Formats: sequence, structure tokens, C-alpha cells
Amino acid sequence: MRLSIIICTSPGRAENLGYCLEMLTRQSLPAHEIWVEEDGQSDSQACAERFSSRLPLCYHSRPRDFCVARSRNQGARRARGDFLIFLDGDILLQPQGLEAYAAHFQAHPQLPFFGYVGHQTPWIAPSYFFPEKKVFAQDLRFIYHQNSFQVLPKWEETPQLFAWSGNCALPRSLFEAVGGFDTGFQGPGWEDVDLGNRLVKAGFRLGFSLDAWAEHLLHAPGPPAPLQKARNRARVGELAQAQAPLLEAPSALSGLENVLKTHYLPKGITNKP
Repeated sequence: MRLSIIICTSPGRAENLGYCLEMLTRQSLPAHEIWVEEDGQSDSQACAERFSSRLPLCYHSRPRDFCVARSRNQGARRARGDFLIFLDGDILLQPQGLEAYAAHFQAHPQLPFFGYVGHQTPWIAPSYFFPEKKVFAQDLRFIYHQNSFQVLPKWEETPQLFAWSGNCALPRSLFEAVGGFDTGFQGPGWEDVDLGNRLVKAGFRLGFSLDAWAEHLLHAPGPPAPLQKARNRARVGELAQAQAPLLEAPSALSGLENVLKTHYLPKGITNKP
């Protein structure tokens, strides 16, 4: 099984990219290759080059066009793996994350998987891996409350609305079957929901993982763009009727529940960066 990782980044995020790559050096199952795709050009190239002796890594950039869908598609075209893993450049994938994705694909070779990842909310905590850094640790799709994970009712009804691509993986065959990401989406937002919706329309079930979990490093928010987001949402169109999603629950492989209990919650999730 060959796993190819595609990491999307943009100018001003080189420091976070370094932490993202550092976590990939700690994986229990190494990736076949890693492509860093930058929308624009910055010191992210120097950051990536510092890891070239420790990771099977290549860096590529293009003139800035604010199209994250293009970054992901270009990385996927260059990649040679049978399975594609997409990470944003500010995501810290837990050390057994790749192993978790590989286990999911062995059990369900025709499913995409969207991993647990912290989202940009007021809930902020010290990183479990780098205590000096602050992260978004709570995934709004799967809130941990009273010793169990609570899923949103809409997640079961329209799982494609929650098919977020900051930390996800799918077989190359599925990616190519639906034509990859739609580069008609400008800026981040909804291009991943659109991919999920097209997968659903093509008859594929969506999988979600609490084992391949990740933290989300804090970063400066982009400029507000309500009209752009509205256009992106409209481009998705009507949501297709979906099969019931699959949720791969925590196992001995991940320890997410234990980390939530012993680190994030005791440390106190605050609303101060």
C-alpha cells in the first residue's frame, strides 16, 4: 500500500508547515512520498528543504491564485501512491495517523475517510505534541462530552456537509472517478463539501475516522469574504441523498479519548490564543 501525502500551504505559514512536517517524521508508518504544494512562493520552500533528508518530500509552488482546489489537484497528479492523504499545512497528524488510515483502507478499500481535526473555534488548548504552541483541539462534528463522542444529527443525514479536507484520505481511484476537486472554487471553503457531494452522487459511502486524528495550529484568519463563500456554497448545488456514513471509533491505535481526558480538558480549553 503506497500512501502519498499532499500538503497545501500559502505565504505566511512557513512556521506552521515546519511543525506539520515534524509530525510526519514521527509517523509509525512512513509515507511513500510527500508533496508540499504552495499557492504563491515564500519561505515555505526553505522550510520544506530542511526536511528533505528526513522525509521523501518534494516542494512545488505556482503564482498566487487563491485556489486551494488547484493545489490539491496538482499534488494528486504528481503523486504516485494508490491512496492520497490531504493535509493542510497547519495540521498536526498524530504519530499513528498514517497507520490508522492504512488500517481503514485495508478494511474498506473503496471508502474515503475524513479524520478528526480541531476547527477554528473559541476552544483553544496547548498542543499535546508541542506544548509551546496553541491549537484548536475540538472537532465540532464529534464533540467529546460526558465521556462519549456526540455526533451532530445532520452528520448522519448529510455527511457530505462534514467532508472537510484539512485531514482526509481516499483511494486514488475514487479521486479520479469524480474528477478531483473543482478548481472553479475560489479561496478555501466548500470545495471539499463539493467533492464529498460528488462522491455521494457517484454512489460512494463516506467514512470518518476518530483514529486518524489531528490538531489544528492557530493561524491568522483570512480576510472575510461573505460573497465569495456564498458563491462557493451555490456552486455545490443540491445535496445528494447519502448512505449512512461510517464512523471508525477510537481504538488502541489512536488514544484520542485518553488525550482528551488527560490533556486537553484538564489543561482547560480556553478562548484566549
